[in-house]
Amino acid sequence: MTKPEINHQLIAAHQGLYSSAAASLQPHYAKPEKWSVAQNLVHINISLERLNHYLMLPKSVIESRFGRSEKAAISYNEMADIIRAIYEKGVKTTTPFEPPQELKTPISVFIDQGHQLLETYTHHLKNWSEEELNQYHCPHPLLGTVSAREILYFTIYHVRHHQQTIENLNRDEVN
Repeated sequence: MTKPEINHQLIAAHQGLYSSAAASLQPHYAKPEKWSVAQNLVHINISLERLNHYLMLPKSVIESRFGRSEKAAISYNEMADIIRAIYEKGVKTTTPFEPPQELKTPISVFIDQGHQLLETYTHHLKNWSEEELNQYHCPHPLLGTVSAREILYFTIYHVRHHQQTIENLNRDEVN
């Protein structure tokens, strides 16, 4: 995917997530061992905030901290296969990305925060060229070191995954 395609897909994935979250009748209800709609949304916001922090770093800092990639980035579909395999193993998020256990804040607040984070993401991505997306490493707690392009692929897939989770929760509310 090109940078404009990535940007479009990432924004569309988040918009779908926000729409699904807004449709929830009980956004704070959670089944045992599962996250609520609100918790899913907060988790995605935490992830997007972390991505923004990475994208805003000077390239020299990224290079000194994480290094440069010497290999070609894998495709979105290859990344999706890797992530699915991780999810199938039952691997869960790491502690820094976990939402709080108790959330009382209205879901609209988390959606508004998400929109602001998405706007910040769009601003920071403008400072990256197609080549730079392949050149710089980005750390990920489950994937290890990937390229900046690959972390964007992960983000698209990850948001879609949580949108599906929220849609499943919304269907459970009705049944």
